[in-house]
Amino acid sequence: MATIIDPLGTPSVVYNRSGTVLIAIDAAGLIASTGAAIPNVCGHTIVVATWIGVDDQAVVLPSSADIGDIVEIFAVGGETVRVFAPTGETVAAGVIFVENNKGCRCIKMSSTNWYPIF
Repeated sequence: MATIIDPLGTPSVVYNRSGTVLIAIDAAGLIASTGAAIPNVCGHTIVVATWIGVDDQAVVLPSSADIGDIVEIFAVGGETVRVFAPTGETVAAGVIFVENNKGCRCIKMSSTNWYPIF
């Protein structure tokens, strides 16, 4: 267990969840409220997100992620996948567009903020 102070000065207790998981998700919907939710399994999640069609392009970062969690999203299926923050949280870029056969690493830097690294 560790206590982390986020950039706003709020202390958060974090229990170490070691390991890495690789999961495949079919994108769904076009916006955060209809996107496919990425499950929160461990501190480092690698997601292969498949673009399904014009109306199914979105995935949503885990809503129960801890500060310091990393989610890597790799887009496959021929088109760009949209990545959104869960309700009540934000992504520094607003929405992340991950082009086909490319990836993005998202790190939860505070209790409500995700930051992408391309």
